[in-house]
Amino acid sequence: MATCLKKRCTKCKEEKPLSEFSIRRNREGIPCWRLGSCQSCVRIRSNLRNKEYRQRHLLRLQAKSRNRRAEIKKSVQRFPNKSKKCSVCGRTKFHREFAKDTATLSGYSHRCLKCKRKAAKAYRNTRRGRRLKNLASRRFYVNHLEEKKAYAKRYHVTHKDKHRKQLRSWRRRHPIKYRRQFQRARDLLYPSYVRMCINNCFEHEFGRRLQTSQIPDSLVRVVAENIKLKRTIGKICQTS
Repeated sequence: MATCLKKRCTKCKEEKPLSEFSIRRNREGIPCWRLGSCQSCVRIRSNLRNKEYRQRHLLRLQAKSRNRRAEIKKSVQRFPNKSKKCSVCGRTKFHREFAKDTATLSGYSHRCLKCKRKAAKAYRNTRRGRRLKNLASRRFYVNHLEEKKAYAKRYHVTHKDKHRKQLRSWRRRHPIKYRRQFQRARDLLYPSYVRMCINNCFEHEFGRRLQTSQIPDSLVRVVAENIKLKRTIGKICQTS
C-alpha cells in the first residue's frame, strides 16, 4: 500500500499532502521542485498583492486625471477663442461649437456639436437605439409616476377648454376608435363612464352638471354596483 507523502507549508506551518503544493518546471518543461507554501497560502498572498496593486493603480490614475483636467482647464482659459477642425465634416470651427472632452489633449471633442447631434439622431433611429429609448422612457415613467399624475391634474385644471377642444377634434377624426373605447368603458364600467352617468342624472334632475372633483369615489363605487345588479337582473329576465 502506497504511503501518502506530506510536506510542511512555510506559511501556515501545517503538514499537507504533496498534491496541495504547486510544481515548478524549468525552461525545458521538466518538473524540478515544489513550492514551499501550499496553494491556499499562495492564493491568499496573490489576492492581497492584486488588491494592493489595484489600489495603488487607482490612486495613480486619479492623480493623473486631476493633473490632466487642470492642464486642460488652463489651456482652455488661455485660448478661449481658439479654433479646431472637425474630423467628420472637415470644417474649422471655434471651440464653443465643440463639446468638452477631458480625454483629448485640447479638452474638446473631435466632432462638432452639429455632427454629434446627427450621429445621435441616426443611432436613435436604429433598432437598438429605439429599444434603449423605450426602456429609458419606461424607467423614467415608473420612477416619476406620482409627479406625472400631479402634473396631468394641474394641466387639466389650467387648460380645461383646450383639453375639451382636443378631445372633440379627436372624436371627429376617429369616430370608430371613440365608439370602441366608449363600448369598452360601458362594458367594464370605468370610473369615467360611471361619473358621466351620474352627471347626466344630476343634469336631468337639477339642470346643471357637477365637476369631476365634486363626485366622491364612494358614490362612484355604489353606482357601479347598482348598474352591475341591474344588468344581471336584466339578463335573468331575458333568459326566463
